[in-house]
Amino acid sequence: MLKILVIENIPPTSQNIWWKVYLKKYKNIKIDILKVGQPKEINDFLKLFKIGLLMYKCLKKSQYDLIITFECGWETFLLSFYQSLFLKKRPAHIILHFIMREKTKTLYSRLKYIFMKFCFSSVALVVCSSSSERDYYIKVFNWKQNKAVFIPLYVRLLFFKINPSNGDYIFSAGKTFRDYETLLKAVKGLPTKVIIVASRKNLENLTVPIPHNVTIRSDIPLAEYAELLAKSKFVVLPLQERVISVGQLVLLESMALGKATIVTKAPGIMDYVIDNVTGLLVNPKKPKELREKIMFLLNHPELINSLGKAAKEKIIKYHQIEHYITKLCKILKQNHLL
Repeated sequence: MLKILVIENIPPTSQNIWWKVYLKKYKNIKIDILKVGQPKEINDFLKLFKIGLLMYKCLKKSQYDLIITFECGWETFLLSFYQSLFLKKRPAHIILHFIMREKTKTLYSRLKYIFMKFCFSSVALVVCSSSSERDYYIKVFNWKQNKAVFIPLYVRLLFFKINPSNGDYIFSAGKTFRDYETLLKAVKGLPTKVIIVASRKNLENLTVPIPHNVTIRSDIPLAEYAELLAKSKFVVLPLQERVISVGQLVLLESMALGKATIVTKAPGIMDYVIDNVTGLLVNPKKPKELREKIMFLLNHPELINSLGKAAKEKIIKYHQIEHYITKLCKILKQNHLL
């Protein structure tokens, strides 16, 4: 019997529940789930300490064969630091949706990466959401080639249950590493409405005014975001040029709803879009080029339909939860972890 501990640190609305459903299909696997949250107040840090003790007991007794954590939350650091400090390789630690900001020339960033390299030395497997991101971490942390792998992201179940329609506005969304300034320059004066769902922080350092045809929405529920996306004419995702994963979640949800998407040609996005087939790519920080692509779509509704149709077909074929878990299990078996 293989025993797995999944440490959850995700919002309830994320519906990231595949480990509760698909892994339990394996009769020789037993899964325990430990739910944790981000520490924000003193009481939360007391909770963190208690959870840390619980994790320590789990490790000390070696009652699990695998422990799964997500991204680079505090629980990922806590577990990896403990195992690296005491030279422990068991239970095997797997990190899914791994992401860290790129290393910069600042002293803080260099020291951070030195510390993270030590922490992650005990990790058995890191799963990234783009091939460029995987290659970057292998290089910057000097990992073996099989320590980091790329598995394409999947679409949350909610977006397969929505009936989309064609509205009269262009839609954009996202909080991390967005280039909304380029988008605002591109859509200024266009004969169509634009709705952007972003955090207020995304808009703090803008050097251009928000055009009259643009509406900004902030801190809205997932259901409202999904409805706005589903009723849009098409989607524009202006991204910063980053090696790490940015924009994939909104991109895939747009594709799942059959929306044509114009997206920045960032390294982390290239695994998901076939230019002129499942979406349109545009060079970074080129508002004139972006405007031309937007105008082209507005003047060619048949292209909006064909791009959206091809995008949805790609999602159904490659980006459902079943595809993710099948690839993950295959890699775990190849690495003798399952």
